[in-house]
Formats: sequence, C-alpha cells, structure tokens
Amino acid sequence: MMIHRPADHCGLLKLWFVSPQFYYRIFPTCKGLRSRNKRSLLQFFCRRSFAKCVVSPPSVPLPRNQVHIWLSSVSKHKAESLFNILSLEEKRKCEQFLSSENRDTFIVGRGVIRTALSKYLKNCEPEDITLETLEGGKPVFIGDDASIPKISFSLSHTKELCALAVSCDGEIGIDVENKNRQVKRYLDLAKKYFAESELSWLLRQPSHKQRESFLCIWTLKESFVKATGEGIAKGSLKSFQLDTEALDKRLQSLYKLVVGNYSRPNLQYLLLDTIDTVFIAVSTTCPQVEKVVCLDMEGNCDDIAIDASEEVCQVCRDEANRAKYTCPCCGVRTCSVPCVRTHKEQTGCTGKRDKTKFVSMAQYTEETFYNDYTFLEEVHRASSAATAQLQRSKDEQKNWFYIRKKNKLLERKAKQSNISICFLPRVFTKARCNQSVYSVKQQCIFWSLRLVFPYVTLVWQLPRVSENETLKQLLENILQPLAPLSGNEQQVRLQRVYSKYDVEELQVYFVLEKRTSSDDKSLLKCDVNCCLQQILQGKVVVEFPTMVVLLPFEDMESIGNNNNNTTTHD
Repeated sequence: MMIHRPADHCGLLKLWFVSPQFYYRIFPTCKGLRSRNKRSLLQFFCRRSFAKCVVSPPSVPLPRNQVHIWLSSVSKHKAESLFNILSLEEKRKCEQFLSSENRDTFIVGRGVIRTALSKYLKNCEPEDITLETLEGGKPVFIGDDASIPKISFSLSHTKELCALAVSCDGEIGIDVENKNRQVKRYLDLAKKYFAESELSWLLRQPSHKQRESFLCIWTLKESFVKATGEGIAKGSLKSFQLDTEALDKRLQSLYKLVVGNYSRPNLQYLLLDTIDTVFIAVSTTCPQVEKVVCLDMEGNCDDIAIDASEEVCQVCRDEANRAKYTCPCCGVRTCSVPCVRTHKEQTGCTGKRDKTKFVSMAQYTEETFYNDYTFLEEVHRASSAATAQLQRSKDEQKNWFYIRKKNKLLERKAKQSNISICFLPRVFTKARCNQSVYSVKQQCIFWSLRLVFPYVTLVWQLPRVSENETLKQLLENILQPLAPLSGNEQQVRLQRVYSKYDVEELQVYFVLEKRTSSDDKSLLKCDVNCCLQQILQGKVVVEFPTMVVLLPFEDMESIGNNNNNTTTHD
C-alpha cells in the first residue's frame, strides 16, 4: 500500500516550529534535544509512526466479475530488484537452487505475487505479506484481519515470462505456454489425456497447426487443474472436455471456452492470445467474467471486455441459445425461464441479490455505494410503514372497544323490540359501512338502510334513519322532493323515473338475508305506511336492513337480472 509522505516532512516540521507543544505531546522523546537532533528524530517518527496514519486507498481496485493478469519479464535484473521484498525463508530457499535461471524465476514469481497483492490490500507493503506453500507447491496468502478481502491467485511462468492471475470470485488457475515449444509425439499425448471431442477437433486441424492447437488445449487443461486442485492423472484430464467449437470464435483477441461433462459446470476458460509467442490460459469459477485486465509491474494496464451478448447459456449449454438473463444472486447466465428454474433447482439458488453481503473496501465501487443507499432507503420505508401500521392497529383497537359497546347497546334495545341483529367481523365491507346506533337522548334506534332500485341499477345507502319514520315518508324525501329535479346526479335519475308514480303504488320488499334452506321466500313485501320498527319486528337483521323498491309494472324476476349490474351510492 502506498503511503502519502510529505517531501522531507517539511510541512510537519513547520508545524513543530509553530506549535512545539503539539509535538512534545505526541513525541515526548524530542523534548530536551537540540534543534538539529529534534529534526532528525522527528523525521524518524514521521516515517515510522505518523506516516502510517495517512493511508491512501488501494492503487488497483479489484471489482467483482473481473480477472486481473499481472505480467512480468524474467531476467537477472528483475530478480535483483525484487530480491529485497522476499521473506527470510524465501531468501534461504533461493540459495538452494543450482541453476541461476531457476533462481531468478523463483524470485520474480514471489516478487510479482507480493507486489500485486500489496496493491489490493489496505496498508500493506510487499514485504509484510505472509505466504505459505501447500503440499503441491502452490503459494497461498495468509491473513488474520477480517477486513482483508478474499483473494484467489495463481502463478505460472516460462523462461521469459511470469504471469499471475488474481480474482475475488472463487478459485482461479492460470497457465502460460510458449507457442514455439517443440513437443515430441504430441498426438500420443492427446490420445492419452484428451477427451474424444477434443481429439477429433485436433485431428481436423491442418497439419501445420496441430502442434499449436495441441498446446492450446493442453494449456487450458493445466489451468483447469490449478483452479480445481486436481492432479494431472490419466483419468482426471479426460473427466471433463472443452467446447471445441468455441476455439474457432475470437472475441476481441479473447477465446471463451465452456466446460461440459464435469461435476462443477460453472467454470469458464479464457485463452488470451494477446502476446505473439505465448498462450495464456485462465480457468475460474467466477460465474460471469465481464472484463480481463492485463497489468505489468510498471502500472500499465490493458482492459479486454467480454461481449455478454455472445455468451452461451450456462445451464443448457446450447450453442444456439445465447444468454439473456443474469442471476442477481450468483451471476449465472441463462437463456430462458426454464433454464432459470433448472438453475435454481440444481443449485438451490434463491435468485435474489444478497443486499447485506460483505464487501471489502478494496472491492467497494460506486455501484456498491448506490446499492447500499437503496437498501437503507428500503429499510427506512419498511420502518415507517411498520410504525404507521402499528399506529393504525392501536387506533382500531381503541375504536373496537367503542364499537363493541355501541353494538351491545344496539343489540339489547333491538331485542326489546323483538328484532335480532347479527354483526359481521370488521373485515367485511358491510360491517364497516354500518352506522346504526341507539340514541339515548331520543330513546330510539337510528338504522343504516340500504335501498335497491333495480330498474335504474342503483343502490342508495342512507346512513341513519329513525325507526319511527315510515317508508312512505322516507321515499317521498328521496323520490319527490319539494324542488323538482333537485339533489345530486343519482337522485335526479331516481326522480325522473319514480316521481311519475305515487309512493303507495311502489312495491317495497325486505331482504331476508339470514334464512334456512327450507325458506322459499328471500323477499318479504312491506307496507309503506308502516314504520321501520313495525317492519323489522320478528326479523333477523345482518348489520342493517336492506330493501328493494320496484315500480308497479316490475315483477320479482327482474330483480335477479338487474341486481348484478347495480351502481352503489353512499
């Protein structure tokens, strides 16, 4: 990690002359020394203590769905420049090499690993990185800090080139091979280690390109072995096969290969042909590689983007089906809804983006920032909605006690008049529309009344009607007001039709809502000269009474035909 240090620490030393007590408080050792000694000691402390507090972000970010490839030449001069950043154990191991070429290759390889990883880790110098070697000789990074991102890397080299592949999405393997390498009996090796489709593809190539095609497939298979950790045995290389048709398709100097017939299908093979004399093959478990970044030790980089529109579906692996959808959870590319369902069934993937997944600062991008901001907004909206719902529940609970008390009084007074009332749960619309109440002051019940007019397909809801009011008085107030054609639009419609007839000529029926199966009648004819109390005596009322008003020429059959297309007016 690069540390921002002022040149010769002049700015910090100027502050010492302005406010020496500040530095005496931080560096008590400086007190009592001469000015020249104070300057030297302050420079030492600034390098060792204060400078470590001023840290720059990682010089090279490592976003998801990207593969970084670090390239370096192998030479004696390069080995001498990287020797000082090696650990003591690595320096002792260098003394064991008999060949100077092998020694330089080892130094450059470890130096490239330390230099590259220091670009991704926070406040970490190349010499501070701890590397351990596994049984197979593969170096791995050891970090105790939980904030350190999980970085997978793989190293490969030739006599002239050293390559390091780095990714933060699963395992990765890399292999480099010289195109001019002479391989004896390469067809025998292909028959021994290649799958049948790979061997047939190799034999179809022109004779002058078979050796180079063999090196191409062999490099890809070695990168696969490094990514999965399997050895190069006789049967392991035949347990999987490459999509040989993809070898003939070039995407911006990049070959993309798809693995088949293997227990871990979500593997991608990338063959870089950017260097004239070397094949660079990369295998990764990253579900979707969007970009390959090639870097050198001087900081120069070259981005190679992969066209997502040319990707093959990673579930059905049909060359004719191009991938259209990307799984928000794991990034697997699919071509259709059946493939999406198959992917979820086989892998158990939820298909939903993990909004709380840990993202290290080395991988934190602007897109991640906006995702976090959106997530916090969703949490705020959910919290506000829950608070409002809780308040509504409290208000409804308070109103429920009032409604229960009101209904009990109404039920008791109606029972005294030989009227039975059935109350519905509050979730029903009719229960919420009921405004019937017993007036203690007037000593009577005020009913909510629903009047149905089938001829004009209209339902009129009256909030409160006194039980002492007759039907004749009620209908006259609605149908025959003092001012002709007065009231709202619905009342005008009624007046135009029903005002032509006398109220006593109209037919009024009470709707029997709660009845047994033996009852044939659902409507009971009422006398318009009777009050509501007389009409409802001996009846069962569900929440409030409902009545149907018919014209003189209407019959009972027209009620069922027109009642389905009725407009409600409250």
